[in-house]
Amino acid sequence: MDAGGSRAAADWPQRLVAAVDADNDSPPARCDELATAEVLRAAPEWAREHAALALADLAAAGKGPIDDLHADAVAAGFEVAPVDGHPNVLVARMLVPGGPWPGHRGIEAVVFRSRSSRMPTWFPALAEEEEIVTFAETVASSAALRSGHGHVIFPELLAVSQPLAAQRFGIVLVDHLANLYRAHAVPMAVELGWLAAGATADDGDLRTLAFQAHEWGHRAMDDGYSENVPRHRRRLLAIVSEISADVAALEMLFAAAEPLAPDIARALVLDRILREAWLPRWEAHVASIVGRLHIQLLARAGALSERSGALVLDLEAARDSLGFELELLGRAYRASNRGDDAPAIRYLAENGWAVKADGISPIGTTPIVEQLGRRVGGAQPA
Repeated sequence: MDAGGSRAAADWPQRLVAAVDADNDSPPARCDELATAEVLRAAPEWAREHAALALADLAAAGKGPIDDLHADAVAAGFEVAPVDGHPNVLVARMLVPGGPWPGHRGIEAVVFRSRSSRMPTWFPALAEEEEIVTFAETVASSAALRSGHGHVIFPELLAVSQPLAAQRFGIVLVDHLANLYRAHAVPMAVELGWLAAGATADDGDLRTLAFQAHEWGHRAMDDGYSENVPRHRRRLLAIVSEISADVAALEMLFAAAEPLAPDIARALVLDRILREAWLPRWEAHVASIVGRLHIQLLARAGALSERSGALVLDLEAARDSLGFELELLGRAYRASNRGDDAPAIRYLAENGWAVKADGISPIGTTPIVEQLGRRVGGAQPA
């Protein structure tokens, strides 16, 4: 390849995301006229296999508007390149949690390099050892992924006409994950006195380990998790699944002899309650509801309290109550996986949430949520 061709191949990821952003900002009348398709057709050799999947979805949408675009080919056919292989290209209509456009119906793109995501050897062994989560470093990404709070991409976040029977891939943009934690959770934790000022040297690594602990929690709760994930599109089960995984992870970390374990547990909690609980349009996001459930759970356990006008976080206080909480959540989660939502509905109702046909909403609020909201909610970006 000549120098000009090499430069074009190197610049292609940026041209791709620029085309995606332009199509989202001013979409043409028809999918077959999207600028994204033109750039995909000019993909360098290393990107052609993944580009072909996206082009298949665009071709299926044909003359329809961008609202008609689905991502069945990408969801069913996408495979992550090996860790030492070429970059990956994922282009699809998808939901980006905390993205800038409510009800966004456009497309997103991310070019990334994969890296190993094996759980630490000191995590307790699980029956399910299959690695279905890929850690990734971003090469280029479209606007919603750059500016939103989403850092994971799973098939169930893609717009599909036929849901998959099992989860085929999971991508964690670890650089974005760590940056969100540094930018939004750490400064507020310092302001609240929950972290020492300037204690940020390893916060990105801690957040990554906290994510791995969360994934460990999913598998500890259910060794068929990858097969059950498609059902988690149902909001109720998704919420119970997420809070169950977090509580299982915290219990595991509290029991671990690893010196880093308490800091990892704190990173998991801080990101949930200082960032995710206050996402824009928080009632629309599973992560935000789970974050607020965390606040309630920690307050009930005595780990989050108000003392002399200050909010105090003491995770050690939650040690003795986590096992009971996990037992309740485990029963609700397993029942929902069997199709019985009553225990999950009851658990949420007992924690101040109403489950209705049109969604899940708070019945009321609690003083600790209100006080933390006054300190944190107003500091979060819109």
